[in-house]
Amino acid sequence: MPLVKLDKNYQAEMLDREVRKRKAEFRITNRDMAGWLGVSERGLVYKRKYGTYTLKDLSIIFDRFQFPIETIGKVFRKA
Repeated sequence: MPLVKLDKNYQAEMLDREVRKRKAEFRITNRDMAGWLGVSERGLVYKRKYGTYTLKDLSIIFDRFQFPIETIGKVFRKA
């Protein structure tokens, strides 16, 4: 699966902030989330820090955390 590097104008921190909010809301741990994506916890932290997700990763995250379509659109929008 190819990696998806978020646009440089889009801060990976914005997506990470949303993920952190959802993790707290749904009470999900890094271990749980890493299990969904099939990576180690360290691998998850790397993906979150640098925004290097595959399309499959993003679809799993958006589905599991029930992101609204508006939030998903922000991820792919160029500033």
